Amino acid sequence: MKINFKTLILHVLILSACIKQGEITSFVKVNDKKWLVSDSLKYNFNNIDIKNKYYSQIIIKHKTDYYFQNLILFVNVNDQLDTLNLTLAKKNGSWIGKGVGDTRYYSKKLDNLTIKDTKSISIIINHAMRNKETNQIKELQGISSIGVKIIKDN
Repeated sequence: MKINFKTLILHVLILSACIKQGEITSFVKVNDKKWLVSDSLKYNFNNIDIKNKYYSQIIIKHKTDYYFQNLILFVNVNDQLDTLNLTLAKKNGSWIGKGVGDTRYYSKKLDNLTIKDTKSISIIINHAMRNKETNQIKELQGISSIGVKIIKDN
């Protein structure tokens, strides 16, 4: 099949118009879908325009066999530590996130984290899940990847 150059340019322009300006997204895959308590997920965003204010959003990609209703995270942003308790499922067991098959995507705006006056952002995320017996879950299963989106605040 032969593609016309003008048609190719038109498709590129249409696709580029669909990408939101002022957004940067980065995903880190969890190795073998087993997130060890010692595994840190690291994100670096550089060349941020310091004239603008930004906010962030976290995106959790998980499987429907994830055992827990929530996910507790330690989030370190430019050496400021915060703890997040994300509710992934309702009390009746239905997932809050969207998806098909056995994969769900859950996203949440991080209200208490605004980013300004910096050219680079360093984010480190660790899971902080606990249980009654061992007080620390050393290996968390069912989480596929964690994404962080930095969005220009208009």
